[in-house]
Amino acid sequence: MRFSWLTLVLLSSSTAAWAAPCEAPYTVDQLLNDMMVVEGHLRAGQNEDAARVGGVLEAGFACMEEELPGVIVGRAIRAVGGGRVVSGDAEGGQRWLRSAISAEPTFAYGLEDLPVIHPVRDAYQTAQEKLDGRGVFPFIEMLEKDSADMLKGVTSPLMLWAAFL
Repeated sequence: MRFSWLTLVLLSSSTAAWAAPCEAPYTVDQLLNDMMVVEGHLRAGQNEDAARVGGVLEAGFACMEEELPGVIVGRAIRAVGGGRVVSGDAEGGQRWLRSAISAEPTFAYGLEDLPVIHPVRDAYQTAQEKLDGRGVFPFIEMLEKDSADMLKGVTSPLMLWAAFL
């Protein structure tokens, strides 16, 4: 699956439309660092730190001015979802995790990623169960919603992408 169209959404979206104005561009290097930090905190059970850095990563998407390599899209979205889950935002975590599954449907958490008993592992399994079997969030469900409701809670271009799959 290629993500050039996702990159276009990210690059063509106005930062002001998604979040507070960015003080500086968020680089791929910063994204990679924050993503790995979130993953490390999740593995270590440092949920508050994972939630905090996951929020930085999420906000950073709206401030990107360079192409996000397709090979890390699913992983980066999973990191945000994991941060949301451990922060107590189960619904937000589910949205991000379903988006991650859409971006990388064959991914499965291994023991090197998370302990066997972990809230993110459980949330990821729930997200997989809610998919329509094709690895994408069911579009028909979105069509049934009023468009104002559909865009409620959209905080980034990636969330918009997830809403319109």
